[in-house]
Amino acid sequence: MAAAPAPAPATPAKPALTPQQLQVMRADSIRQVRERARQDSLRQLAERRTRDSLARVRSDSIRADSIRLAKETEVVRESFTYAGGARDPFVSLITQDKVGPEFNDLLLVGVYLDARRAANSIAVLRDKSNQKRYTLRVGERLGRLKVAQIRQTDVVFTVEDIGFERQETLSLRKREDQTP
Repeated sequence: MAAAPAPAPATPAKPALTPQQLQVMRADSIRQVRERARQDSLRQLAERRTRDSLARVRSDSIRADSIRLAKETEVVRESFTYAGGARDPFVSLITQDKVGPEFNDLLLVGVYLDARRAANSIAVLRDKSNQKRYTLRVGERLGRLKVAQIRQTDVVFTVEDIGFERQETLSLRKREDQTP
């Protein structure tokens, strides 16, 4: 004879939830998910702030080290002197007293000639580049230019170029050249 199978133990059935209870459970689970997401974002924000502050401290430390090294580093400029020969080869050939307008930039505007005394004759010049006017007598200097002679319609200059001298003549423009 065969034995009959034993009946399975009865599991207690969950009581059915009401729609209001289901709604409360859904709202509760949504609230829990939002709370977890907020905590995760706060944790990530705190981690990001920590990383940023560590990076800032590192960069400030590097900047401070650079400033400290710059203050510790002493720059010493070498200077040379020349004891031999007539001229120091390290000194510029063009000094401040020789700086002035170039001969090609000058325009002879007028000549006031004194027939009795040549030393009283005056040449009036204008610089083409900056419109500055100069009045010169024989022997006066204008940069590298020295007035050698003043004639009725022109002026003779002695121009000094790096150890050499040459003579240049600047003449008044003729009347027919001036008319438009």
